[in-house]
Amino acid sequence: MEQYEYSEDKKKIISCKTDGCRVEIPEGVEVIGEGAFQDNDTIEEVVFPSTLRKIGKEAFSDCSGLKKIHIPASVEEIRGFAFGDCDSLREVEFDDLPDDMARSVFDDCDDLRTIIVPDGMAKDFRKALHLGHDGDFLVVQKDSPNAPGNAPKDEKEYKEKKAKADKKKDKKDKKDKKDKK
Repeated sequence: MEQYEYSEDKKKIISCKTDGCRVEIPEGVEVIGEGAFQDNDTIEEVVFPSTLRKIGKEAFSDCSGLKKIHIPASVEEIRGFAFGDCDSLREVEFDDLPDDMARSVFDDCDDLRTIIVPDGMAKDFRKALHLGHDGDFLVVQKDSPNAPGNAPKDEKEYKEKKAKADKKKDKKDKKDKKDKK
């Protein structure tokens, strides 16, 4: 059972005490504060709400039992060492690339090998984290045949996924172009 300490408006988690291995952040929470879950070695899985916008500095650092995380598209910002020193973290999946992501988000995650990102965003993701092409991480695009469970079942599904990825990439390109002006 989780015991959360919230901001007055209940949109920010300041801290959490839990001995459970699965933590579900409630819908309505927009920010996970600095160090909110830090040093909790019982957490293995975290379910983030669709309302989450920011994951604070060291929010989950040293959560040595955390194995896999899925970052929803609503997340715009992830601060430094948010998941640093999560020794058991092996896989991270992103629904979208956050606008502001510290390069140290996954520092010292010794077992992290797979980062799954939306189709067409692997290069941007590597750039955001300052990863080389031959680093320890395998950055896989969701629609890539290498992505776990994401191979299209037929040509129709492939075309649908490609159209969706192309639309998302066009949106990102327009935003980048607008930001340069």
